[in-house]
Amino acid sequence: MTPALTISITKALIPVPDINSLSSHLCKMLPSTWSLSNGSKEEREKIILYSLETSGPNPILRYSITIQECFSWNMSAFGFTVSPQLCRVLSTTPDKLDNVHMVKQFISVIDCCKVCEGNSDETFMEVAKRRDDIFKDQSGKISYDVLDLYF
Repeated sequence: MTPALTISITKALIPVPDINSLSSHLCKMLPSTWSLSNGSKEEREKIILYSLETSGPNPILRYSITIQECFSWNMSAFGFTVSPQLCRVLSTTPDKLDNVHMVKQFISVIDCCKVCEGNSDETFMEVAKRRDDIFKDQSGKISYDVLDLYF
């Protein structure tokens, strides 16, 4: 008789079967600076992870990550949508966040980032508005988005 082979896999690395499972696991494992909210009664098929800036007199929403029922996600920083295609930090993040480890790793990366404050010069703001906040180099390649995360 062949001896049994035991393989140990960390539960956090296994994809969860549904968004509710991900939500219940994350509730217990989020860093203290992050909170979780389920969608409204009509929107139970998503979870929202968010981090608040609480150093001032009024809390400010720093980061928000919405994970849909199909595990696709989107993110905003200080109320602005951050495009993973245009943000160097997010460009390597998988399209689906379907396990606890992946979500925690994503949050860890975001927590280490700084948000580029940009250029508030009036002329620059007018040009940015005309270009939908996207700037391209001479070859037409997008060189950066006005809202960018960096280390």
